[in-house]
Amino acid sequence: MTKISTWALIASLGCNAFLGAAIATHFLKDPPPPPPPGRMLEEMAETLPPEDARIMRQAIATYSTLLTKERHEEQFQRLRQTLAADPFNADAFRAAEAELRQRQTAMSDVILEVVPRLSAEGRKKLSEFRPPRGPGKPRGPGEQDGPPPR
Repeated sequence: MTKISTWALIASLGCNAFLGAAIATHFLKDPPPPPPPGRMLEEMAETLPPEDARIMRQAIATYSTLLTKERHEEQFQRLRQTLAADPFNADAFRAAEAELRQRQTAMSDVILEVVPRLSAEGRKKLSEFRPPRGPGKPRGPGEQDGPPPR
């Protein structure tokens, strides 16, 4: 082997190792967390006809304080603090858990409030909505990767 081909082989192996590591980290990393419920509801609204989207956004606004990511993190932090407190206060823990549960049901409350008021076309569009499954993965059966169609 000549000196040039030896260096070419070393460079090629280095590039292959780098690309292999880059590809492996893409597949081995944890999937991203789901979007905040408010964002997912907004994505749903984007797929609806204009009048139905307006109805959905009004309901989202009604529950907006429960649907923020910051509120979610605050409630989890409060739950952790009450769980770690010494002495343990069962009533404080129940109250923190109830707040968290209230937030978790807010998304369902929006859907339950909105669906009866949607047009038949809006209900059909909503039934076809598929949340993202993570980067590079399809949205669901028959859906395109990327943002929902407008």
